[in-house]
Order: sequence, then structure tokens, then C-alpha cells
Amino acid sequence: MLTAPTRFADALLPEWELHANPPRTAAYALARRSLHSQLIGLSYLITPTADINVDVDDVRAVLRHACSLRAGYATASGPGRANAASQAAVAACRAYLLGPEPVRPPDAALLSVVGRGEVDMTELIAITDYVQSMFGTEMEILFGHGTDEELAEELGVGLLIGYG
Repeated sequence: MLTAPTRFADALLPEWELHANPPRTAAYALARRSLHSQLIGLSYLITPTADINVDVDDVRAVLRHACSLRAGYATASGPGRANAASQAAVAACRAYLLGPEPVRPPDAALLSVVGRGEVDMTELIAITDYVQSMFGTEMEILFGHGTDEELAEELGVGLLIGYG
């Protein structure tokens, strides 16, 4: 099952590195492994049936002008799942930075939300509001949401943040 998501991360990360040309340090190697893992998780959010589709071109739009990247993916269930999943996804984003330390807020973000069945509008608003409160309201957000019946009662939140 990980074959396609791993290929997704294996293809997109070198594509970005070719453009951004980040310094290859020991810290970079550690951050790259973490971001690669987060991109694998994020890839699951662009493949399910979606009401509002997020695809590889949306990922590339965030990567295209980014000098630094953050990525995070998390799931949560139960009451408050939107808050829990968005907080965990943001925490995963903040854990590792790929590229130089940004000197200004992010330029672009990909935000994808999936759940089993309908995702409640109040959950979508809570997630979007939290992400904007953590990263700023000036960035362009490419947004998608859809369904994934394998999630049971979980809600999945994926983020890819690009700094120019």
C-alpha cells in the first residue's frame, strides 16, 4: 500500500531540492527524512475521493517557489477531532524545517481534510481558522476535502507549507 505514496514523496522532494538548492548538512538530512515521512502521510490525503480535489499539481504549486518547507499529517477521532487533528498536524509541521529558516510568513499552503462520510462545516472552519492563526492569513491556501472510508471515525488533516 505504501508503494504509490512513497513514490510520490520520492519524486516530489528531489524536484523541490533541484529548484531550492538547500544546504546539505547533517541537520538537513534528518529534517529531510522527517519531511519525506510527512509527505507520504500527506499523499494519502490527495488520493481519496474528494468533494474538492487536491492533486499533485496543487502540491507542486506550493513547492514551486518555496525555499523552505514544512509538512505535517495527523488524524484524530472523537469529540473535538478537528481541533486535535489540526493541532497535531501543525505540531508535525513545526517539528522540522527543510531549507533555511524563513524570515517572513509562508507564501502558500496546501490544506487537505478527509474523513469518513461528510466532514462537518464547523470542523472545516475550525481547522482552517487554526491553521491561519498559526501560520498567518496572508498565505494562499490550496484547500481540499473529501472522504476516505478506511478512516472509520477519524478525521485526517494534512498540511504542506511553503516559504518563499
